[in-house]
Amino acid sequence: MVGRGSPPLSHFLRVRGTVDSGSYNRGFQTRQLTVDSILDVKETPQSCVTYEDRPQIWDAMGKVKVRGAAFSHDWKYMAIVDDDGNLGIWSVGPGELIKSLGPVEKVEPEILYKVPMVFSADDRRLFVGSNDGMVRVFSPLDGLLLYTLSHEDSTPGYNDIGRKWMLAITSISLNKSETQLAVMSNWVTRIWSLQTRRPIAEYNPRMGALSKAFFADDGSLLVISDTGTVTRYKMPGDPTQWSKKTGARNSQYMTRSPNGEWIAITGSGDSIFLWSVAEEMRGPVLSIPSGFGGDGAMAFSPDGKMIVTSGGMYGLYVWDVRSGKPIRSFHGFPAPVSYAWFTPDGKSIVTNPLFNDGFRIVHLDSGNYTHPVIKADSTAMTMSLPVNEPRTVSGVVKAPNDRAVPGAEVLLMNGDAPDSVLQRTTTSSGGYFSFDGVRFPHVLVRVHMPGFQDGVMYIHQRRFYLGPGAIELKPLP
Repeated sequence: MVGRGSPPLSHFLRVRGTVDSGSYNRGFQTRQLTVDSILDVKETPQSCVTYEDRPQIWDAMGKVKVRGAAFSHDWKYMAIVDDDGNLGIWSVGPGELIKSLGPVEKVEPEILYKVPMVFSADDRRLFVGSNDGMVRVFSPLDGLLLYTLSHEDSTPGYNDIGRKWMLAITSISLNKSETQLAVMSNWVTRIWSLQTRRPIAEYNPRMGALSKAFFADDGSLLVISDTGTVTRYKMPGDPTQWSKKTGARNSQYMTRSPNGEWIAITGSGDSIFLWSVAEEMRGPVLSIPSGFGGDGAMAFSPDGKMIVTSGGMYGLYVWDVRSGKPIRSFHGFPAPVSYAWFTPDGKSIVTNPLFNDGFRIVHLDSGNYTHPVIKADSTAMTMSLPVNEPRTVSGVVKAPNDRAVPGAEVLLMNGDAPDSVLQRTTTSSGGYFSFDGVRFPHVLVRVHMPGFQDGVMYIHQRRFYLGPGAIELKPLP
């Protein structure tokens, strides 16, 4: 920031707080950060200990270029499609290629962003989508192609580029009995019978790229349209049972929890909307205000209590499903995270960045992520370098209607030790407060008033102080 008569100053702050759900203006989403406390302030660039757990290369798999990937249910094997469209089965422990299944279809990133793949429950079948409109079904450990399912006859002609885009398979989903397969292309959502290998239903004949479908444990089908609306069918091909709006603008990404209780939906740039699948709770339950990075990594923990998403500047975020509160975040990936899987014990997350250099793994129980505790004692207070002369810190407290708030309790704290209270006062009838003799280069002011949320303001003590700052209090909900 630049003030009159002052040199430009950059502050590197680490804060604890909450972010609201935001609002949209001309296509941009704005969110308000409510700061609970200042954890750290520096005048030079600093890495943030809390959120800078740099992911390490996962030695179990090494540097493998990935365009599509899926773990077997026992996590002994991993199926990987590389940039050239070659499909291989890898041993997770040694990280060795144990079976090459040959080329599937050369991947065209502008047509097919990620190759969808899924193992059957017994890991004896592997379903692989592609940008040619085909789903290939393999016996992975035998290296045999069992059969194919084609979207060719559901796709209109158009030109070559348009036809390629419409044919590309974007997502596949098995029902619990593994007798039906939901296959989503950029044009149509088609339900296949794996017993007859014939289609039994089709949905969303347009805008399929933003439509998703999956099976509930009771065999019903949930189809999420390009508008973010969930529609339930008791069986594929049956009439609609109900249809509800989720809150997402579209359904660009979607995933289901392993226990079948939740689905998570997000549209481009939207928050994450958690939806309960249970009949007695069906409907949106929670919205996590997370700026989604558009990289498509989203996964539930094995017990369904956590969800991980990619987003931010090459970041990975872990959230509590019940409360929507953040648990962990990891940064420092070499590129946006395009894949994420929880390990079976739920303690680690395997990731694969876009334009990748291999797999990387992060650990939720690592010991270097907890917030530092700053004690309110004299030693903490003397760690800050004093300014040349004492200053006066003043300001005004107001309500949302710009009316003054008299009688509010105001606390002054050293900005380097935000838990140390240096001075106390109350606001005047006009809502003003003032502290004299302040020698710290930056201070934290906290305001408490019954009926309102606490207000916080950080002030840097510059040579030319520009006058009192205003702290606006928000009424408690």
